[in-house]
Amino acid sequence: MNRNVLVFFGGVSVEHDISIITGLQTIGAIRQEEKTIKDKKKKELIGLNFVPVYISRGGGWYTGKQIENIEFLKNFSPVARGVEKVSLIAGEPCLARFVHGKYKPFIRVDMAILCNHGRGGEDGSLQGILSSCKIPQTSCGVLGSAVCMDKILMKSILKANGFNQTPCVWFTRMDWLNSQNETLSKVETLGYPVVVKPSNLGSSIGISICESKENLIEAINIAEKFDTRILVEKAVQNLREFNCSILGNSSNILVSDVEEPISWEKFLSFEAKYLSNGKLEGMGSSKREFPAKISEELTQKIKEESEKAFKVLACKGVVRADFLFNSETEELFLNEVNTIPGSLANYFWSKEGISFQKLISLMIEYASEDFVEENKNIYLFSSKALENFGKGKNKSVKQ
Repeated sequence: MNRNVLVFFGGVSVEHDISIITGLQTIGAIRQEEKTIKDKKKKELIGLNFVPVYISRGGGWYTGKQIENIEFLKNFSPVARGVEKVSLIAGEPCLARFVHGKYKPFIRVDMAILCNHGRGGEDGSLQGILSSCKIPQTSCGVLGSAVCMDKILMKSILKANGFNQTPCVWFTRMDWLNSQNETLSKVETLGYPVVVKPSNLGSSIGISICESKENLIEAINIAEKFDTRILVEKAVQNLREFNCSILGNSSNILVSDVEEPISWEKFLSFEAKYLSNGKLEGMGSSKREFPAKISEELTQKIKEESEKAFKVLACKGVVRADFLFNSETEELFLNEVNTIPGSLANYFWSKEGISFQKLISLMIEYASEDFVEENKNIYLFSSKALENFGKGKNKSVKQ
């Protein structure tokens, strides 16, 4: 009997469009294998039935053949023929379709592949829903996803574990709106230039490099529109950027070779990452040097730190670690770990001889292993608390 695998993408996120691309690239790789490989022994994804689940900009969940069509998604209609509204059944590994005003179960769910970027899909919220429904999923769990999504929290944890971090300060939107001069003074202790970032965004959205107070005010005013928490970091001079992908789970970890993204800008912008000749494409379309033309010593250091960060941040599945390097001082900084990288970082692994289909297969395998391991934990404990409640003088409950 086939196992049913949901492929989630889209979402209520500023990275909605990028998520659609990652989702359709993943589904495309799956469909390509289904069509072109006749020998079942050579199939990586045999015995799996993949069901696309698109999360609209409004937050609704939908499935259907139309969902795999990029042209349809450009002008998505929830009432189009062949589109069904769906939801998970609370507490059960089951997908239900909305029929005549009610949700009716129609398939058991055995696995979920997450291709969502940003809030609502990469920040632990979708992971929490899947966990409560007892569904294994291929990305990091609730903890790792939430920590890595929030740049302020991630930097704090990385620094506490010995990773070199750029000097930074952070503040809230209300801090900025209520005490602008005080906040500016706090930020300017870093010295210019600085980088302003919304704490919970990716794809370089809302990020600005500032070389003056005027630039800084403008950048913060942009960033606070996207998030309630803003991070400001000292900009790395003589900058080169390096990326590395990590694949695995708590017991199996593979680390890719190192790439150097090539951009004419001072940092890797949204346009440099995703726009090729004016067209929105996946991360695989951006310019890069792979492997990076750096020393073996630096390559090894990046790979070792990537693996260590994967463990420290409770990661799983396929992630991408991004590094900043001062080519003059040779200082290396771990900038961030992206838990659901664009295009699922398949372009790293294709260079390592792992096809997109094989990558998906490994992600499913590692997710299954971790799900079995997690279910060895004791989650229930019998006690006489309810039996004794209300019998004594003190009726309050202490936790």
